Amino acid sequence: MRKILTCALAILALLATVQPPVQAATTPCAHATERCDATLETPLDPANAAGEKISISYAWVPARDRTRPPVGTVLVLPGGPAPSLWAVDSTKAWLGPALEHQNLLMLDQRGWGGSSPLACPGLDVAEPATVRQCADRARFFNTAHATRDIEALRAALGVPKLTVYGYSWGTLLAQAYAARHPNRIRAVLLDSVLSIDSRGYADMSFAPTARRGVTNLAAVCLPSAQCRRLPGQPAEHWTALIKQLRSRPDPQVSVHDLARLTGNLADPAIGREANAAADAFLRGDVAPLRRLVARFPNPGAMPSTPAQLAYVCADSALPYDRAAGLERRREQLARYRSQQPPRPYTAAEAFGAAGEAADWCLTWPTPNPTPPVPAKPAYPWVPALAIGGQFDTSTPPDNAILAARRFGGTAVAVPFGAHIGASVGQSGYHLCLQTTVRSFVTHLGVPAGAGRCSAENYRATGRFPRTTSELPQARVHGLDHGERQLLAAAFATVDDALAARNPNAAMPPGDATAPGLRGGRIDYRTGVTRLVADRFVPDVSVTGEIRTDNAMRATAIVEITHAGSTAKAIINWTPFQATGRPTANGTLDGTAFHGTIPRL
Repeated sequence: MRKILTCALAILALLATVQPPVQAATTPCAHATERCDATLETPLDPANAAGEKISISYAWVPARDRTRPPVGTVLVLPGGPAPSLWAVDSTKAWLGPALEHQNLLMLDQRGWGGSSPLACPGLDVAEPATVRQCADRARFFNTAHATRDIEALRAALGVPKLTVYGYSWGTLLAQAYAARHPNRIRAVLLDSVLSIDSRGYADMSFAPTARRGVTNLAAVCLPSAQCRRLPGQPAEHWTALIKQLRSRPDPQVSVHDLARLTGNLADPAIGREANAAADAFLRGDVAPLRRLVARFPNPGAMPSTPAQLAYVCADSALPYDRAAGLERRREQLARYRSQQPPRPYTAAEAFGAAGEAADWCLTWPTPNPTPPVPAKPAYPWVPALAIGGQFDTSTPPDNAILAARRFGGTAVAVPFGAHIGASVGQSGYHLCLQTTVRSFVTHLGVPAGAGRCSAENYRATGRFPRTTSELPQARVHGLDHGERQLLAAAFATVDDALAARNPNAAMPPGDATAPGLRGGRIDYRTGVTRLVADRFVPDVSVTGEIRTDNAMRATAIVEITHAGSTAKAIINWTPFQATGRPTANGTLDGTAFHGTIPRL
């Protein structure tokens, strides 16, 4: 039996490498020697080839080595849904040497950017009449139709097979195209994979996202000895915080703010502090949680562009009958949420005023009988790599595992990883995945080091101190007890200020100003973090600046004021490491020191 299975797998692998007949190119871009931007005319309604046409804008970047034929073509499908062509140059830089012998193809999906953008003047989803005016045309803007555009573009360029690389929403389009045109797939690379339900629609429900976020509180805390010392279990502690805010609202922290935090624990600036800030708030110290919420303002309203609504509402698995009347759909949504609540939050707390896909699409009467992925899809058995971040609540690693199985490929779960970890950023974490992506695209195999990529570069905080005496003392040579205590306060302050610059953060501060935890301020400028009377503990203020080099080694040159006296310090250490005891050296009032300084 094993021999039969081995033989069958070998045959499948061989069939996957067989090139279908090469079609003659019908666009001048196919013969370009440098980047070529053009449009392709395609039917608005694929069922009516003779009817209205729309334009699909695309960019074709030939392989850099022109001395021999390219070995393949990489189709990159970014997230959103949103325009894509703005990202051509950054994609070229990201893939780098992988494009030496391969072409790059990118396009704006129909309805976006330069591809006949969907226009609905006066659209207001709260006004059904304006939605109805848009609905007739909007029904042609969905993923199933976008896959036909890709196939038409592939044929026009004369490309026999594609390596399809999708991330976030692009993973839906990538899987949809692979399922509809399996013999045109050379390989598949998916990063942050959208879940697809049994009917072929994208599962966009926020309820599982909310529940996963609270579960991740324990995973963030587990590696940190300081965090593990906090009382109770993280999820229970967080639930107690929610109950307290319901009974005694805080003007600067809402329960919806808590839901936003647990939904973004992959951001180191949030993951580092969330558990400790909750503990502090429950003990009456409101400053840490208020600061954390203020650093991450509410992103705001629901999607308002017609194209985004058209795709999301057509392609999502919605918990109501799309063909039913509006009141009936509302009743079905309410029933679903009573049966599948986003515990420990209510739906209103978890989703906020902006709502989620099910809310956005209530008034969007565009039933889509053609799901993105057809029923009972026959995915090709080709080289495949799917990547998921441990703390990505919207597209968790389980999605990557399922997607990899569909193609007989490999899944990589990144510890402490975020959403779209392999496709953006320039930190060490992202560079590890960049190497993995480049190797896969070039060699169609998963490199041995792929499983070692990790975003874990910090330890979660324990308790926030209220005085210098509550700080763990620096364990350094060369200083007496009082000096070590003062150094510990200064280090806690500069380490806290620099945490917002974590290279794995989704949005590191640029030119911005933030308040100190208990007074003063922190000015973030390019390459420099400046502290102005920054108080991490109330009885010590720190003024000066922190610089980091290309190796992410930090140097703080500061003045420390405590009990009416001032000391000068130079502190050298390496931030952004998964350790609770970083090593440090420098001077305090001219006296040299070296050793370790425990984090909180």
